Amino acid sequence: VKTVRRPRQEVVEEYLLSLLLQSEDVPVSLGKVQEIFGETLFIETPIYQKIFTFLSEFIKKRSARTFSIKEFIKVTPSEFHSAIDRCYLLSLHTFEEEKRFMLEVEKTATEIKALSLRSKMQAITVKMRTQEAEKDESELLKLKEEFNALLQNLRTLTLTTLTDIPLRTTPQA
Repeated sequence: VKTVRRPRQEVVEEYLLSLLLQSEDVPVSLGKVQEIFGETLFIETPIYQKIFTFLSEFIKKRSARTFSIKEFIKVTPSEFHSAIDRCYLLSLHTFEEEKRFMLEVEKTATEIKALSLRSKMQAITVKMRTQEAEKDESELLKLKEEFNALLQNLRTLTLTTLTDIPLRTTPQA
């Protein structure tokens, strides 16, 4: 039996959707992810991108704060069903408190955003090398500005993540 090694981005995206679909409060969890992502959808795997977008629209259309996986499956295209089933049935760590669960959602969404930013930076680096070889200074300048904007976004994300993680304190003897 040969196992297929999937990219980390895809695995983490699947895990995030699993967290969302299994959340006790899907609208709140989804809202936290959207807050971290901002206006950009950082999910890159096409099927997970579609499911995330569909889930966002589904929650937006429903005024009730409850989420039913059965209702969600009924309104999703059949091509999504096996991926949704995989995410919904993925065995997750049991979280003692909702706060710990939300921290896991935040951490996972932040990792997806960071992976996506790094991937975009790598692609720009390749383009910059091409432009350097072609001596296209104006295009090179645009790429450098785009790269620096992504780098700043990544640094801000890293700093925010580091300052938001609660420090463990050891009891004094």
